[in-house]
Amino acid sequence: MQESDDALFDMTRDFNDSRWLEAIRNFNSHDLGGAAARCHEILAERPKDPMAHWLLASIAIESGKPRLSAHHGLEASQSAAGLGILDLLQITWTLIVTGEAKRAYELLQGIDPHDLANQPGLWGAARQLGMLEFPARALRFLDALRGTAKRNPTVTTLRGHLLSVVGESQRAAESFQETVAVDPVSPLAHLMLSRLGLPTERSHRIDRLRRLLVSPPPHPEHVAMLQYALFNELDALGDIPAAWTALVAGAEARHRSQPYDAPAEAAVIDRLIETTENHAFARAPSAPSSDQSATPIFIVGLPRTGTTVLERILGNHPDVCTCGELTALAQQHQWTANRVWDGMFDLRAATEWQRLDAGVLGRRYLEATAWRTQGKLFFSDKTPANYMAIGLILEAMPNARVIHLYRDPMDACFSNYKMLFGPNVYKYSYSLAGLAEHHRNYTRLMAHWNRIFEGRILNLSYEDLVGNSAAHAARVLSYCGLSSRENIEDLTANRSAVSTESRSQVREGIHRRYVGSWRRYAHQLQPLSDLLARN
Repeated sequence: MQESDDALFDMTRDFNDSRWLEAIRNFNSHDLGGAAARCHEILAERPKDPMAHWLLASIAIESGKPRLSAHHGLEASQSAAGLGILDLLQITWTLIVTGEAKRAYELLQGIDPHDLANQPGLWGAARQLGMLEFPARALRFLDALRGTAKRNPTVTTLRGHLLSVVGESQRAAESFQETVAVDPVSPLAHLMLSRLGLPTERSHRIDRLRRLLVSPPPHPEHVAMLQYALFNELDALGDIPAAWTALVAGAEARHRSQPYDAPAEAAVIDRLIETTENHAFARAPSAPSSDQSATPIFIVGLPRTGTTVLERILGNHPDVCTCGELTALAQQHQWTANRVWDGMFDLRAATEWQRLDAGVLGRRYLEATAWRTQGKLFFSDKTPANYMAIGLILEAMPNARVIHLYRDPMDACFSNYKMLFGPNVYKYSYSLAGLAEHHRNYTRLMAHWNRIFEGRILNLSYEDLVGNSAAHAARVLSYCGLSSRENIEDLTANRSAVSTESRSQVREGIHRRYVGSWRRYAHQLQPLSDLLARN
């Protein structure tokens, strides 16, 4: 549910100015210089024109200039009162992708969820609120639309996703079924329905997916969704051979459309290790920061290794605000460098990171996240890929806590392989060779961080956490500087939303059922085992 909102907007405006129309034509034809010139002409007469600033922000995004984009996005937001919903959503989308989430949220709060005159606008507002990790507020918009747009599959699919995030599995299933009733081929609805793990009508869902795959859709992404949905249903049923066949087909479809560049990743890891080997990092204080900022707790590691379980435990503590998987560190890193790249680091960023002003990065990250912390002393950021930036984190925020979750390599890799993640993330996870290579890179980088930051990173295995949760939860609290709490490991006491795909598992409470779960597919996974043994 996290693709771009580009499809929502056709970049037209009821604005009687030939320069604006020319600016839009220039932008659409990739004449960024011409589009910028027309916008500056408009601003010379109307310095606060919000849409001219918005288009300049969009031009800056396309040009790889994050500071300029954030500047114009904020300028646009200052004069956004009175804009139509679609124009407003273009500005809020720009603010979200440039790291100005707080301002985007403030603007979204001003939209009336009962203004049914613009249904696409209400859907867009709900989508953006969901991306900002406010699912309950997003559902207010979709509930208002329900009476007039019940048969709109974009509305019912998003509504189902958000209901699953807040723990309403049965209502989520009903919403996905509404989507399928209108659009029987809808791959995303089938995939999300399969993730709910509902045993009722499973055979019917399997038959339906198999019929759809007799003549598969032409787009590899749609094939991937349907095959992963079929895997989820067959795996729950225990049909291992058929489930594996579907899983391989789905992974191959995703891999074709989003290939993994193993040499490029290895080169980035090599460079990070090289450039941080002899760097004199700031020492961490023994207590939380004494300033007004909450102390960040970064939960890092591979996806699907217990990071959500740990965050839910921390969320039971009254001094901790759990913020989920934030994009703020990557966004503020790029703002500080004033350059855009794909992912947490590219080769140039890994080479030049020591030239950054770490103080600026730390301040901007804390400012960008402060509005989420609800006045609490600590907050968590559980973006797994932040493990690549541990050196950057501890340089920019010496008081930060870093907790590294790790898991048995076969369990970790298989858990990644069987999950269809969002587009353009975790590209390594769709081939066994890619999984083994990425695990090797991740392991050697974490060994490097642990060596140069001895004692500053808490390493915790998933198996230990679920095997003796009370003892290891107490260990985590002590490391963070948090007061002890009885029964803090009781996940069933935490009723907050869960946006990751572990949402159904963590609501069951802590258990050991997934320890060694790869062994059901031991024969099929033998090539992965052999590759990992060589690492």
